[in-house]
Amino acid sequence: MERKLAETPNFRTQILVCKDCQSDFLLTDAEMLFYFKRGLVFPVRCRECRQARRAAGITGENGTTDNGQGGDHHDS
Repeated sequence: MERKLAETPNFRTQILVCKDCQSDFLLTDAEMLFYFKRGLVFPVRCRECRQARRAAGITGENGTTDNGQGGDHHDS
């Protein structure tokens, strides 16, 4: 069965546990709707840990960084 745009789930605010720091964080119904409408998965990290990962340049779930170097590039 295909999901229609008009069929938006009724989300409820949830308390989740951060994957990195294990602290509780809220995921509000408005945030869930934001992620849902854009086809994104719900976050598994609290806002602070997500911001810290972005600041460190960590982009992938496997902890990889995107520093523009492309692999093991070394300047000679």
